Amino acid sequence: MLFSFSHVNTDNSFDVIYSRDTILHIQDKPALFRSFYKWLKPGGKVVISDYCKSAGAPSIEFSKCLGTLVSRMSLPKIALISFLQKELDVVEKDKDQFI
Repeated sequence: MLFSFSHVNTDNSFDVIYSRDTILHIQDKPALFRSFYKWLKPGGKVVISDYCKSAGAPSIEFSKCLGTLVSRMSLPKIALISFLQKELDVVEKDKDQFI
């Protein structure tokens, strides 16, 4: 099955768009984020987790590149949150349930 985000016509339809460990596979990320912004209802949120992020702080070069990319997308507000660490904490706390 072939799917293209360009075929989605749902402007102002979503409260939340959630992506887990998939955006790294998208070639045209700026176009994807512009679509996210268009698809979200006013005040909507985009939640992204990415397993490629290391535990340390990103390099200055990466931070500048990300800042440039984000500013070009015209997003109103971006919050970067470490969801994977929170998930790991929950799993470790309740690990006996999984054994």
